[in-house]
Amino acid sequence: MNMTYFEELKNNGIHLIKDPVIKKALVNLFEDTYEYLGNLLDSERRINQVTRSYYLHNFVNIEFCRKATPIDYHNVWNDPTYKNIVHYRIITLKSNQVNWYQKAIQQINYIVKSIDTYLQNQ
Repeated sequence: MNMTYFEELKNNGIHLIKDPVIKKALVNLFEDTYEYLGNLLDSERRINQVTRSYYLHNFVNIEFCRKATPIDYHNVWNDPTYKNIVHYRIITLKSNQVNWYQKAIQQINYIVKSIDTYLQNQ
């Protein structure tokens, strides 16, 4: 996650944001939520390193994020490794990623509305 612009804002211009609620919301978004999302992205990369070799060995006609055809349906269907991969992916997507990305969207919407309200009252 690229934090360059936020770091520049923090170092050179955060004092320009007069509303303490907006300032706090921005800091929370970048320093907490975006940091966590960056950690999730790193985790995804590590998970992909593990699962990639399984898919490359057991599937053909792989189209990233679209489809893959098992070489041997029976072996894949009954393979505990495959079941663990699928269950783990469902759990991590549902409990981590969906929740945290929804949280980020809510925070961003809150900040946008807060800025709009602030500007209308000026």
